[in-house]
Amino acid sequence: ISSSPDVATKIHGLTPLGVEQVNASAEDFCKGQGPGQVMIVTSDFTRARMTAEIFAEHLGCAAPTNEVRLRERFFGSLDGGPDDQYHNVWAFDKDNADHSEFGAESVNSVIKRTTARVAELDKKYEGTKETICMSNSL
Repeated sequence: ISSSPDVATKIHGLTPLGVEQVNASAEDFCKGQGPGQVMIVTSDFTRARMTAEIFAEHLGCAAPTNEVRLRERFFGSLDGGPDDQYHNVWAFDKDNADHSEFGAESVNSVIKRTTARVAELDKKYEGTKETICMSNSL
């Protein structure tokens, strides 16, 4: 589990297989895409940033913009542990979207911060030809 910005913004990028998968996905996405302005906004976590950069290269658009409000959920004391521990938080999630067991960020907190940023971008670019793509490593 890599959810601490102190770590995840510096390491834990894509594996070689991950890079292959993103390239394949970007190629499929770009098929039949006509010219247009695209702005990519991404979490600053390494894996998300790398994914966004690969897509930007395929699309021929500007470098992605990093946005901390699109960061992945923080999992508190489970951070740095094995990913088979996610279920410990998810067991609480199903009953209470506001819980912070293990020091994890609540589901509702993640929703609030990410949707606020999406709404800001939507309002800012309303009526333009700009297409906004969001990226995180979830």
